[in-house]
Amino acid sequence: MNDLGIEAVELIYEMFKVDEQWSVKEKRGFRWWGHKLCQKIYASEGFTDNGVFIFRIYCETDLIKNVSAPPPIVEEIISNLVSLTTGSSIIYNQMDKSIKMKSIGVVHDNTFSWMNRVLNSIFILQVIEAEELCKLLVDKVGGEIDYSEHPISGERQIKDEMLSVKDLIFLPEGEKPSTWGSSQELVSIKDMLNSNNFFSMGDSRGLTAEFTFGDDTSMMQVITNERNPLVGNGVKVILHLPIHDKVEQNQSLSNKLNQIEASGHSPSHFIGSWGVKKYSETNSCPVFSMFLPNPLHQNGILTNFIYTFMARAAWAAELIKPGENERDTLSIINERLQRLNLL
Repeated sequence: MNDLGIEAVELIYEMFKVDEQWSVKEKRGFRWWGHKLCQKIYASEGFTDNGVFIFRIYCETDLIKNVSAPPPIVEEIISNLVSLTTGSSIIYNQMDKSIKMKSIGVVHDNTFSWMNRVLNSIFILQVIEAEELCKLLVDKVGGEIDYSEHPISGERQIKDEMLSVKDLIFLPEGEKPSTWGSSQELVSIKDMLNSNNFFSMGDSRGLTAEFTFGDDTSMMQVITNERNPLVGNGVKVILHLPIHDKVEQNQSLSNKLNQIEASGHSPSHFIGSWGVKKYSETNSCPVFSMFLPNPLHQNGILTNFIYTFMARAAWAAELIKPGENERDTLSIINERLQRLNLL
């Protein structure tokens, strides 16, 4: 049986054109220095999940060490920076006072070809975003930027050419209209969701869908007309949990959800980040958001990620409201409409 985990990591190494002078090979992965921050990419051993033999591909980039700000302040700052990332999460570890960026992709026989293309982009954008965010972040949370040196080559003075792909590829393509806008794939996704007893509305420009969350529903939005400040146009997917609480409480919950997913307990890919949608200081909700830039457009990729959002919605519901998710989505919505005298 092929070790698709090792194959995926080796392909990423090749696509990044990593210079041996600035990398260290490790068991099932490698570390490299695109500039002053170290990024680590490695594969799990293969295992069977719901009858499918899969591998997790982990990616993490050092950001800050010896954080000095109180945890609630750190969690607030991180939550406010979620909109400045694409497919990575900024995670604060209170135990060692560190902040890293992390993502996880899942590969198996049926996804290997297209998923590796996605991971190449998400992982290189992660290290680019880390290099750009570290100075902003350290000014707000204290501590030190977690710069490091190659054990033999020392400090890297000139950044790798791969760190220019955002300016050379992603931003120019991001100036064009969303490649997912006016897409028939969105209509097909809506129909798929409705045929599975969820509730979805939308058209070729975007959609919403609801999933069971106890006696309530979580809501997913697919948005094609909202620019990402780093890479321009694409498609944004957001999952809102119906947990309305003070901002500080939901910021803490979001950081915990990020930590759980980053530890390998994600229901699927961990590409994106938990954060907070703020309505007022006393009203907010946790949200998971992911952004796919224009260059990643390929028919079927968004549909695959929608399935992961469906899995994440069910996972979050069972994690937060265990044993309370037996009702189907449509019955919850019908009951809500009856209370509002709309049926």
